[in-house]
Amino acid sequence: MGEGDRTSIIKMMRILRGNEKISGQLINKAKSAFYLHDETPLIMAIRLRKLSGIRQGNFPFIDLGCLVFYGRKNKTHFKDLVRKVARRVLIMAD
Repeated sequence: MGEGDRTSIIKMMRILRGNEKISGQLINKAKSAFYLHDETPLIMAIRLRKLSGIRQGNFPFIDLGCLVFYGRKNKTHFKDLVRKVARRVLIMAD
């Protein structure tokens, strides 16, 4: 889906609906998001929102307790994760 053309988005949504039928689990669009690079053309983001009904999220975000980001790694990105691990190590040491 390099250019975010209408046909590709419609095919993607058809696949997601097929997965819903097969798995018996519905996708909660209110809780779902898609993520794009900052340099993605605005028209592509708008088209994706309209055709999918899913909102656009922003980087960085937390998923399963871990920070998801793109770009250069920075110590601040891992500060919370290191704190969580250190806290658990201290608990295990007691």
